[in-house]
Amino acid sequence: MNHPQPAVPLNEYNALEQWNELQRLAGMLLHTPFEAQGVITNISVDANGTRHIALHSEPDMITLWRYLGTSLLLLAVTVILGYNAWRFAQRYRLNQHRIADIQRYYESCFNPQLTPMSLRPMA
Repeated sequence: MNHPQPAVPLNEYNALEQWNELQRLAGMLLHTPFEAQGVITNISVDANGTRHIALHSEPDMITLWRYLGTSLLLLAVTVILGYNAWRFAQRYRLNQHRIADIQRYYESCFNPQLTPMSLRPMA
């Protein structure tokens, strides 16, 4: 903005002159042309009747690379999480079989099944 600085600081005016100067500055600033680009994401009006417009700006090249990096990181985390869930399910299933196998082994050690073949005397 190329607006001139006030000749006298505001605190040197009396109350009425300060008010008039503030109104003049506000009028000048409110009519300053500006340009904005982006997608309007929200329009709201506050209690004073002021319209607020929220813009989502168009991303520049650095932001696009950041979005790409974040997406790749999210994809990698998803793949790793899926792989670990699959491995966990495998280990859980094998652990269930392992406990049954250990119980069968100890059962066969402490209570052997004798077959007629094993009872014959060796000649």
